[in-house]
Amino acid sequence: MRSVNERLMDELIAHSLFSGRYSTGVARRMIKALNEFDAELTASLIVSLDDTSIDVNSFTARRLESLLSSVRSINKRAVDSAFSLLTEEMRAHALYEAGYYPSLFDALLPDVVLRKYPLMSITEEMLFSSVMSRPFQGKLLSEWADGLESDRMTRINNAVRNGYLNGDSAVEIGRKIRGHANQGYKDGVLQLSRANATTIAKTAISHLQATARDQFC
Repeated sequence: MRSVNERLMDELIAHSLFSGRYSTGVARRMIKALNEFDAELTASLIVSLDDTSIDVNSFTARRLESLLSSVRSINKRAVDSAFSLLTEEMRAHALYEAGYYPSLFDALLPDVVLRKYPLMSITEEMLFSSVMSRPFQGKLLSEWADGLESDRMTRINNAVRNGYLNGDSAVEIGRKIRGHANQGYKDGVLQLSRANATTIAKTAISHLQATARDQFC
């Protein structure tokens, strides 16, 4: 008969594999939430830039700030939507993780051990609050959201500035930012921000799981 430690190791490996697949799914849903605003963002950008009175000599940082005000608003809504989804996913996963370790040890440990050493558990809300108040990779989740929003706008600003200096049209600049449909929009300047969002989502889920494990132990 296999020992408790061997069975525990098997369960933890299975849990790790499940967690990896789950975090990948969360990241994909988060990226989808971001992408849903891409068409609106690009259209607003093209309309804002399609101004014949703008040339290299009149193109200043202040003018760029003014031109992209509507784009900035859409970008904020996109990031807010993506992080709202991530937060909801984390709250739902907190319910699962809060019950996982107590259920696991309750199933594996002999009754005599459980009677002598009753299992302690935390609630979903306790776990979620702890996760949201603890930084991971040096930042709170809210700070990661602010950073992603700022990163996307910086990339947009730089693409617009370079586009004007190169004499690109508003449509060409828009395509450089969003990317091309025949490339799956993976050739635009926003692609790296999508990769960053994927990393944030996976790290956030991993942070939640580590917190659940630490608080149970």
